[in-house]
Amino acid sequence: MPKITVRILLTALSCLAGLYAIYTFGLDSEIPTRWDLNGNVTYQSSPLLAFGILPLVQVILLIVIAKLHVIEPRGENLEKSWKAVTAIMTAVFALLTAIQLLILSAAAGLYRPGSTAIFVGMGLMLCVIGNYSGKLHSTFFVGIRTPWTLSSESVWRQTHRLAGKLLFTAGLVLLILPLLIPTDGLQPLLILVIGASVIIPVGYSWLAWRREQRSI
Repeated sequence: MPKITVRILLTALSCLAGLYAIYTFGLDSEIPTRWDLNGNVTYQSSPLLAFGILPLVQVILLIVIAKLHVIEPRGENLEKSWKAVTAIMTAVFALLTAIQLLILSAAAGLYRPGSTAIFVGMGLMLCVIGNYSGKLHSTFFVGIRTPWTLSSESVWRQTHRLAGKLLFTAGLVLLILPLLIPTDGLQPLLILVIGASVIIPVGYSWLAWRREQRSI
C-alpha cells in the first residue's frame, strides 16, 4: 500500500480545488491566471487550463519521485540525500498548491493577488531549498547538475554549500523586500535575486573544478 505523504495530500487538495472550481465557474468562463506585482490581471485562461495545469504537474512529479530510486544511477547517494530531497519537493508542492488556492480565491473575488503573496511564497520555498541544498549528495536528477559538479564529489559539495547559503539568503531577501521597496520596483529585484542565486553557483562550480584540476 503506497505511503500517504504530505506531497500526496497537497496534490489531492489541488485536484479537489480544481474540480470544485471547474464545477463552480463552468467551462465557458475566463479565469485570471496572471497578475502584475500591483495585482492587476494580465492574462486569463479557461477553467480547464487555469485549474488543471498545476495538479497535473504535481501528479507527474509524484510519479517521478516514486520512480527516482529506479532511474537514478547513483542510488546510494540518492538514499543519503533522501531527507533533503523530500523536504525540497514538499516545499515545491506546497507552493504549487498555494498558487492553485490563490487562483481559486482570486476567481471567487475573495482575494486580489499582489507582490506580498508572490514574494512570501517564493521566499519561503527558497529558504527551505537553501537550508537543504548543502545536504544533497551527487546525483543525476536532483541538485545543481553541471559537468563539473557531476565529475567531482568535492566540487559538488563546495557548489551546493555555496548554493544553499545564496538560496537561503535570497529567500530572506524576498520575504523582506515588500516591506522596504515600492511595488513598482520589485519585479527587477525579483529577477535579480533569483537569477544571482542560481547563476553564481553554476559559475562557481567551474571555478572549483578548475582549482581542483590545477592541484592534481
